[in-house]
Amino acid sequence: MQKKRFLLAGGLNSIHIYNLVRNVLINTDFEITAYHTTGDLESIPQKYLDLYHKAGITVVPGQNVSKVGKLKYIRGVYSDLKALGKFDIINLHYVSHYVAPIIASLSKNYGKIILTFWGSDLLRSTGIKRLLTLPAIKKASTLQLMTAGMFERFSQTKGYKKFVGKIKVLDFGDMFLDGIDKYRQQSDEIRNSIKTSFGLLPDVPVVVIGYVGRPEMQQLKAVQSILSDSKLDRKSFQIALPIYGMKEDSVKELDAVLKDSGIHYRLYPDFMQEEEVVKFRSINDIFIHPQTSDALSCSVMECFYAGCIIINGGWLNYNLLDKHGVYYHKFNDFSDLGCILSKIISNYHTEVLNSQKNIPIVKEMVHWDVLRPQWLSIYENE
Repeated sequence: MQKKRFLLAGGLNSIHIYNLVRNVLINTDFEITAYHTTGDLESIPQKYLDLYHKAGITVVPGQNVSKVGKLKYIRGVYSDLKALGKFDIINLHYVSHYVAPIIASLSKNYGKIILTFWGSDLLRSTGIKRLLTLPAIKKASTLQLMTAGMFERFSQTKGYKKFVGKIKVLDFGDMFLDGIDKYRQQSDEIRNSIKTSFGLLPDVPVVVIGYVGRPEMQQLKAVQSILSDSKLDRKSFQIALPIYGMKEDSVKELDAVLKDSGIHYRLYPDFMQEEEVVKFRSINDIFIHPQTSDALSCSVMECFYAGCIIINGGWLNYNLLDKHGVYYHKFNDFSDLGCILSKIISNYHTEVLNSQKNIPIVKEMVHWDVLRPQWLSIYENE
C-alpha cells in the first residue's frame, strides 16, 4: 500500500515542531516532507535536523521575510510549494497571512488542509490579516486551536463564525513531563542534593516566583509584598527567582532588596536547558505566579504537574483548571501574599497532599501520552 504524502509547513526551528515530530510524527506511516516557512536550513538547530533525518523527513528550506522583503517572500513561498507538488495532507503551523493565501491558491494540490493556529496568529490578527487568511480557512478540513480561549475568540470574530464546525481544540503536549516524572521518584536525599546544586538549602521549602524575568512577571512587587508581612517567619522558606531576560538595573534592585531581607535566596539569570528545567521544577515547593496576564503557559502547567503548591494571581483566567477541580490558591491583592504564604507553610504537609492530587488531572490535559492519539486522529481521519 502506498504511503500517504504529508507536507508539514512551519518554522522547523521551533521547539513545538520539534516536539510534534519527536512525539507524534516519528511514529507514523506517512511519507513526510517538511517545508521551513521562516528561512534556510542554517536557522534550524542541528539537534532538530538530526531528529527530522531520523524520522525520515525530507527537509526543504524556505524563505526569510525579513531578509528578502514581503513580495519576494510571497513569490518565493508560492514557487517552493508549487514545486513540491501534490500531497494527501498539508498541515500549516502558525497561520500566517503570507502563507495561508498561497495554500488556498494551491488547494487542488492538497487532499486535506489542516490549519494549526498557535495563538498570536489569531489573537493579534487585524482585519486585513483575517481577510487574507479567510480563503484558506474556507478550504481547510480542520482548524486546530490550542485553547478554549482561542475557540472563544475565533467564534466571536467576524467572518470566522460560520467555520466553527471545523474546529478542533488541541494543544501541544509538554516536553518536560517525562523528566519531571523521573525526578519525582527520587529520594529526599537526592532531591536535597539537587537543591544544593542550585545554591539552595536542603530541607527548607523553596518558593519560586515567576518563570522568566520580563517586567510583566512582577517579581520585585511580589518579593516586596512578602517582605512587608512582619508576621512571616523568614527562616521558614527560601526564595528562588528565574530572571532570564531581566534588565541589569532591575536585577540589581531585586538583588539589593533580597540581600537586606535575611531570607536565603538565589537568582538565576541564565536560560535553563531541558535537564536544568526538569531538575528545577522538581525542587519547586511553592510557586507564586504574579504575571499580569497568561494563557495557561507550559511553565505553569509544569509546576502543577510537579506537585508544587501554587499561588496564582486571581486576575488570571484559569477557568479550565477550575472546571477540572485543580487545587491552588489565588490572591487578588499583593498585600495578601504574605498571609497566604504563611498559612501554607503552617499547614505544609496538608498543602503538599492536596497539590499532589493535581498531578493526574494535569496529565490528562498536557501529557503527550494522552494527546498523541488525538493528534493522530486529526491526521488519519478522512
